Amino acid sequence: MRKLILAVITLIVAIIVAIVIFAKLGFIDLSSHVLALLEKAPATKSYVEVYRVGLEFQEGDLSLERTFAEQQAALREIEAQIAAKEAELQKKAEELAAKAAELEREAGSLAERQKALQEREENLASRGRMATVYAGMEPQTAANILLSVSTAEAADILKRMTDKDIAKILSAMPPDKAAELGRLIAGQ
Repeated sequence: MRKLILAVITLIVAIIVAIVIFAKLGFIDLSSHVLALLEKAPATKSYVEVYRVGLEFQEGDLSLERTFAEQQAALREIEAQIAAKEAELQKKAEELAAKAAELEREAGSLAERQKALQEREENLASRGRMATVYAGMEPQTAANILLSVSTAEAADILKRMTDKDIAKILSAMPPDKAAELGRLIAGQ
């Protein structure tokens, strides 16, 4: 009889161990049945309620951790997008700075060219006035003054006069100088 009791106890322990192993492996879920039985007993009812609240909190906590991890991943993705946009904006800013520098150089060049053109226009206007002044002088006086400036400048001033005034001034000059100025005025 003793062997029989020992065999029954061993069998019960083996069944309990098997149930615990299956419960741990997730093949069976006894927790809901055990909690339902414990909830029926007045002495353990309050403990079961606290245990259920703890389970709900633990599940919520896991859900919060999952949500937090998802939000961190989304945040990292947004940060990567922001970094890419910043790099793109930096590149565009550098391109714009280069274009601004190029435009500034071109503006400086245009300003220099405009200044040179303005000086040339003033010079031409001055030569036009000089041509009017020389045309109003005595031919010998005008010829003497024109002989003191460069040949190109003298030819330019003479080109602005009438043919009659040019003839008067050239006739008052030495023949070789008059011939040279005549060729320049004629464009040869």
